[in-house]
Amino acid sequence: MNLFLIIFFSIYTVMHIYVFSWFWYAFRLNWRKSLPCIITMILLILSPMLIRYAEKSGHETAARVISYIGYTWMSFLFLMLSALFFFDLCRLLLFLVDKVSKKRISEYLPSTRTVFISACTLSIGILIYGSYEASNIQVEHITVSSSKLPAGSKGIRIVQISDLHLGLIIRGSRLDTVLSRVKEAKADLIVSTGDLVDGQMNGLNGLAEKFHALNPKYGKFAVTGNHEYYAGLNQALEFTRRAGFTMLRGRTTDIAEFLTLAGVDDSTGRQFNLFKGSTEDLLLRHTDQSKFILLLKHRPAIEPLAINLFDLQLSGHTHKGQIFPFSLITWFHYGNDSGYMKITENSARYISRGAGTWGPPIRFLSPPEITIIDLVPKQ
Repeated sequence: MNLFLIIFFSIYTVMHIYVFSWFWYAFRLNWRKSLPCIITMILLILSPMLIRYAEKSGHETAARVISYIGYTWMSFLFLMLSALFFFDLCRLLLFLVDKVSKKRISEYLPSTRTVFISACTLSIGILIYGSYEASNIQVEHITVSSSKLPAGSKGIRIVQISDLHLGLIIRGSRLDTVLSRVKEAKADLIVSTGDLVDGQMNGLNGLAEKFHALNPKYGKFAVTGNHEYYAGLNQALEFTRRAGFTMLRGRTTDIAEFLTLAGVDDSTGRQFNLFKGSTEDLLLRHTDQSKFILLLKHRPAIEPLAINLFDLQLSGHTHKGQIFPFSLITWFHYGNDSGYMKITENSARYISRGAGTWGPPIRFLSPPEITIIDLVPKQ
């Protein structure tokens, strides 16, 4: 078991223990009554591994059922933990106020059972809304002007797809919606900034061919995300190629007389010894800077040595947290976890919220998107 899985299952187990301890005290359970809950909790903790085992064994239907149950529970657990943790912080604050003011304000707090039931009701409500939000794909539209485009030229329309996560949960109907939005945009160029597929690749027959309906003037290009490696790089690359995308793995290509497209592998490739090509600073150092340079990179991290060597970096990966308040963590880690941001006078970055979902099939305060970027001459 690699380090990522050890960390993931350790955190996931602690989350279960925290929420279960609240459940225990709220309903005054004893060990005999709580035993079925403990067994169920262990199975839910192990559900990601059970999904993978069922899929590898060829039981696709079972894998899909466990996916919906296990990942829906994961989102419910996270929402419960967030609500209960917030109450614990409030309770701690009131106890501190009691100590300082010599008053008993904390006595007016609701009972543990009332808080637990309220948190449970709120979490279920968010789950119901979150399933709707996850399917409500929005179209974000930005215009980027540059003096590198010839004056009077028409410019170019780019459509970015990111983090679609095709797999056991995101399948044909969701893909049809995404492709319909992309087709309506009338793109000159389509790019995928990683995680086109998820960690489970079985049962995707016929999905790659759906992309053939998209035939932009300048083609379709893609880079790897972390999930391309989790899914098995060779089959993920094969799926992406069958979908009609040209992979950019540490290389550049000239799209028009004024535009150069550059793409780099996701850093997860290093963990699997499958990273190909060079980092963006080495790649862009030898690129013609008189052209507009569009960098495709899955993670929105900025390589300091590459700043001012590209004009616009398109990224994804963050999902804008996918479920609030996890978005607070992604915002803190990246400084800006979605949308357009100017880095310097010469370089900017756009982070897509992604079109799909990873794990929990819901989104909350982070609707999915496809992005239209109109690249036009500076007036």
